Amino acid sequence: MNEITEIFKRFWPQTVHIIAVPAFFFGFMMIYTPFGADTYLGVIRPGYPFHIAMLSCIIAASEGLSRSILYIFRKKINKTAYLFWCLMDMAAASLFMGLYVWLMKRTSIPYFSAVAWSFGTMMMTSVYPYVIIFLSLMSHTRKRMLEKAEEGPDDRIRFYDSRKVLKLVVNVSSIYYISADENYINIHYQEDGK
Repeated sequence: MNEITEIFKRFWPQTVHIIAVPAFFFGFMMIYTPFGADTYLGVIRPGYPFHIAMLSCIIAASEGLSRSILYIFRKKINKTAYLFWCLMDMAAASLFMGLYVWLMKRTSIPYFSAVAWSFGTMMMTSVYPYVIIFLSLMSHTRKRMLEKAEEGPDDRIRFYDSRKVLKLVVNVSSIYYISADENYINIHYQEDGK
């Protein structure tokens, strides 16, 4: 089974994306104010923290929609498609963020200038949570796969009748031989040392 399919078979990894990406964006933008964001957004009323909170909500809504769609198509995704999906997450969020900035600046700048600023900001800040989440999910999945491999294979044989009803479960090492008698089989095995 594909590791990506194994990771996304439940919805909790999607929830991690929906919460972590906007939270990281908000924290990073509030602490470091990169790319002149405080001068770019700070001149618009009601102020820089409000706009960063709104942009984080836009990212959360965009992630929620995108990750819900990804959950529907989770069986058809591989690593390349997942990478493309993450880039499309950022691009879609950037379009909505650019629309918000453009409207808040009262259309004094071109729309695609606001989208370019939003895309650059989104790419430079949000790539970190995507990478960290992906690596931690891959690590968790590989750890689970190794634990399953260490358990060893199931060395029991199951015998069913013609109606697919389980009749006997025997350890492989306890079977002496199996013989056929017309339409029946005889299984000679050791049970409790006998």
